[in-house]
Amino acid sequence: MGKKLKIGLALLVIVMAIYVMITDNSTLVPYLMFIVGVHVLTVGITEIKKDNKNFWGYTSIASAVFVFFVSIYTFLY
Repeated sequence: MGKKLKIGLALLVIVMAIYVMITDNSTLVPYLMFIVGVHVLTVGITEIKKDNKNFWGYTSIASAVFVFFVSIYTFLY
């Protein structure tokens, strides 16, 4: 998971967030949250793979799991 994937996901999140804010189209918010979760998960995995087995890699993965849970919840309800 390289820099290109993290940059691509970050740009996708920014573009989708701007689109949602401009159009007031709240149906895309669960998709936006899911992509944010994927981005945070990739950041956490790269932190752990860098042999920096410190607090931030595991915190990023825990945050990604929470964001996935919230996005699935909003998909269903």
